Amino acid sequence: MAGLAGIVALLFYPIPTTWTAAISVPLLLLLVLGVRPPRKWGGWVAAMLIPYFAGALGEALASPDARAINWAITALTITTFLAAFILVRRTGVNLRR
Repeated sequence: MAGLAGIVALLFYPIPTTWTAAISVPLLLLLVLGVRPPRKWGGWVAAMLIPYFAGALGEALASPDARAINWAITALTITTFLAAFILVRRTGVNLRR
């Protein structure tokens, strides 16, 4: 949950815009659901982070304006993705069913 909150904070870091608010809504929803997480919550988090990783990595490579922020989002997304899968493995949830 700390990783999700960190990604949202980094999305809002320079200046909050309507675009950053719109793309942070799914992460905020996952944060709210994480208070009492359902069985497959970690799988949902991991699946939801794939587009954030791709977008942040692309921006980090192509845009010189906010390169440091985008690299931070990329690193935090990878860390949160892996933590979500560790949570799934430890709870013994099968994501196939």
